[in-house]
Parts: sequence; structure tokens; C-alpha cells
Amino acid sequence: CDSPVSLECKVCEIIKLGSHDMFIADITGVSVNPEYLDENGRLMLENAGLVAFAHGDYFELGKKLGSFGYSVRKKKKSHKK
Repeated sequence: CDSPVSLECKVCEIIKLGSHDMFIADITGVSVNPEYLDENGRLMLENAGLVAFAHGDYFELGKKLGSFGYSVRKKKKSHKK
């Protein structure tokens, strides 16, 4: 199974954190499977079948909930006449 998006990186620094290491890297290349692009070339991650690991469990990622800042965006005032 191919990844929807692949990032090619050059490792700049490895930070030892005790139980694991953190890699700091520069992204040098990006490959995207065209199956996950819409007609405008935008990435459609909702179709990629992604999973997330949190607190020892895996979760399926699903529908888009909002865009950056949606939870703090001020509501537009309606003009009543």
C-alpha cells in the first residue's frame, strides 16, 4: 500500500529524549499520489484512510471539521432592518 504523501528529508539534528529520539529535518522533496488530488491539485486527505496514534490507541481520521482558526473565529454580525 503506497502512502498518499511522502516527504523526503535530510536530518539536521537528532535530539536524545531518554525513551526515544527526536529528529529535526529539512524537507527536500514531496511526492503525492495523484489519486488523492482534486481537479485543482488540492490534497483530499479525507479520502486517504489515515490513522492517528494517541494515548496507546489507533484512531481512524475522518471528515473535515473546520479550517485553521475555525474554533476562535468571530461570528459575522447579521444586519437586521
